Amino acid sequence: MLKKIKDIILYKDKRFYSTFPATVKLDNGNILLAFRRGRDFRHLLREDLPEDSKKLLHYADHGDGRAQLNQIIFDKHFKPVTAVTTLPIDPEVHDQDASLIILKNKSIMLGSFAWYPMPSIFADSLEHNAVRTKNKEQAFLFWGGNIRLSEDNGKTWSPHRYLPVYPGDKTAYNRPTGAIRGQAIETENSLLLPAYADHPKASMTCCFFYRSLDSGKTWECEDPIACDKPNELAFTEPSFHQCPSGKIVAFIRANDREYNSMLVTTDSVDDGKTWSPWINHKITGCPFHPLKLPDNRVLLTYGYREKPFGIRARILDPECNNIKNSEEIIIRDDGTHGDVGYPWATLLNEHQILVTYYFTGEDSIRHIAATLLNYN
Repeated sequence: MLKKIKDIILYKDKRFYSTFPATVKLDNGNILLAFRRGRDFRHLLREDLPEDSKKLLHYADHGDGRAQLNQIIFDKHFKPVTAVTTLPIDPEVHDQDASLIILKNKSIMLGSFAWYPMPSIFADSLEHNAVRTKNKEQAFLFWGGNIRLSEDNGKTWSPHRYLPVYPGDKTAYNRPTGAIRGQAIETENSLLLPAYADHPKASMTCCFFYRSLDSGKTWECEDPIACDKPNELAFTEPSFHQCPSGKIVAFIRANDREYNSMLVTTDSVDDGKTWSPWINHKITGCPFHPLKLPDNRVLLTYGYREKPFGIRARILDPECNNIKNSEEIIIRDDGTHGDVGYPWATLLNEHQILVTYYFTGEDSIRHIAATLLNYN
């Protein structure tokens, strides 16, 4: 039913730490890849490192203040037809994850969020909380979720359009909005963009969404869809999927206090107005991405950050009712480090699927890879 054809390296450069990809298939059959690229300082190290400095060989910086979003367009044979291109920046901040959707009006929407980097010495003297890096030398303010639109298949993009205020968000500075990483959907009546943020009634992160009635030009913030009131789980990185019945399922990454990641879902049968109580499926992974298949079943892909490290998947029935009993499929298990994942699946044709993700192999260079699958 699901057969692996081959693994592909889409982008790899020892100078950069490349992560958090998303893809869409364009009208002409080409594939647009967007991903975050930060600096990887390890290529500057000298070869004769002293023993107490060899730990730097495994260093990975999730908080590079110069990280930005980039894109490459590939042909149907996965050969680049454009060079890697940095998307227009907001000069105050660095950009984080990429999320993509082609809208009914043929425009492409890119969702993301931004951080404002600063020396850590400023962190305790701000009005809002700043997140410090592990070495305590740098701090980041959450600057807010945003979207950009392209009307010409990714040749040009609009400036950052920051999303409306999320009531009670305790993390953002001048733009208190949620973080965006996950699959948006267009229903019959609206465009729904999933997000996550701190909530005033909980000490852990909750999931909510934004609604647009005009194809992403304007947005309204909706109430939380999942929040753990006992404050044991943080809900992050939700993705939406609409079933044939019209039911919307939210696939959510939940982290416990030991940072173990698992699948939580909730669903709505009224276009997102109300949501069912959330369910913890206790499936390990991070995060989760749903793709509708030609027969209306759903390919759910996710990163696997326990040994053996890699990428995994499940095939769900059209209404996503068989999550508990679905078989886990190993797409890759040859990762050399837990810093892998964030898959994004794209249907290339009736029988082929491209699952894109970031990966760490023997050389420890974080890169954008993909697996081509055949589906029958």
